[in-house]
Amino acid sequence: MFDTNREPIDQAAIDLEVKHGSTKLSPFDFIGAIDQKRLMDFSQDWVEKQYDPFMVNRGYLQAQRTVGVAAMMDQFNNLDKKMQFDFYWNVLPKSSSFNRWTKQDKENEEKIALLKQVYGISRSKCLEVLPLITDWESLAARVFQGGRK
Repeated sequence: MFDTNREPIDQAAIDLEVKHGSTKLSPFDFIGAIDQKRLMDFSQDWVEKQYDPFMVNRGYLQAQRTVGVAAMMDQFNNLDKKMQFDFYWNVLPKSSSFNRWTKQDKENEEKIALLKQVYGISRSKCLEVLPLITDWESLAARVFQGGRK
């Protein structure tokens, strides 16, 4: 197939654009391509611009089977995007497992914010102190600044 300038058109790129509705690719598209051993055309500028090495590496840090490879790639984070993609593509075996990303616990966020405000300590210190505190009402009364409850 040719465009109006009589240059060959990459049909795979067109299919990819049609699949996503635009040229927007997520890190999950690159992780899926690596896991399914599908090559991505990094000669196209829009593909290379959308490859986020940090997020792809973070995706591979989520799985126990790939954490060692991701830790190794983390040491060589100065490589260009194509080399990082090729490293993952060549080192990791083909797989069809999709790992769930760990999420931050939203349950204690209000308590952590209260501890930060009252004592002025960091989040890591708040997580250490959290199980030790039992009287949350008196802490909340310390920061209450008036108004309706």
